[in-house]
Amino acid sequence: MLAYGVSDTEYVIITAQPEFLQPAVIEMQSLCRELTVAEELAPGIALCAVPRLRELLRQAMEKTPIFVRHLAPAQAIVELSGAIEEDCARLALSLAALPEFAWLGPGQYFAVQARLVPSQAQQPARPLAYTSGQLNQKLAKVISEETGAIESIRKPQIVLSLALTAERGFVGISLAEENLSSWPGGERHFARLPEQISRSEMKLLEALEVFHLTLPSDGEALDLGAAPGGWTRLLLQAGLHVVAVDPAALAPALSG
Repeated sequence: MLAYGVSDTEYVIITAQPEFLQPAVIEMQSLCRELTVAEELAPGIALCAVPRLRELLRQAMEKTPIFVRHLAPAQAIVELSGAIEEDCARLALSLAALPEFAWLGPGQYFAVQARLVPSQAQQPARPLAYTSGQLNQKLAKVISEETGAIESIRKPQIVLSLALTAERGFVGISLAEENLSSWPGGERHFARLPEQISRSEMKLLEALEVFHLTLPSDGEALDLGAAPGGWTRLLLQAGLHVVAVDPAALAPALSG
């Protein structure tokens, strides 16, 4: 258990855009009046104390919060050394000690979602000697070998959440839907393709995914404020005829 006070208190990590963290906390307090912020781990990331963690996660699933981007249970805290072999072993043992670890078994799809959290301290923190991706890969292999569960990054049933500062690792296990987002911290990542014109393309791709929308394969589209042309490219790729309007120039790749 986390060493923040009473034994019957549980903890959850709330993630939001930094400027919307306070509204996100208020939003969660509307679901649980007893929720309090134990520590702000980084801009947009708060560790909160709650009396009944699973009940809060279920309520959040039903209400679909506006400002909260991601929820993750923080059921234990692990002191980190900064070395991947040692930290992986400590984190694996901590996860295995949680009651929810019994959910993992042959045929169960799971994902390890480690997220590196920048330090709030005035002095620069000792950096970890590994990336979140390296830890995900190593820890997932250990879990899979131990339980027979199958790693599934895109569509996990069970999520092993880790929020890592330079000194501490907060760990928890939940069902994928309890986290609101199946991506670490609620941040959806798309592969950057050579033909990509701008990062704004990812906003359209994410909107289509979140709202379960499909672009029509023919018809006309009006792209207002189109420059440099990322959305125009995706609309054209879908098969639409696009009228792109912007005083600024579009990317040369669209001229053909």
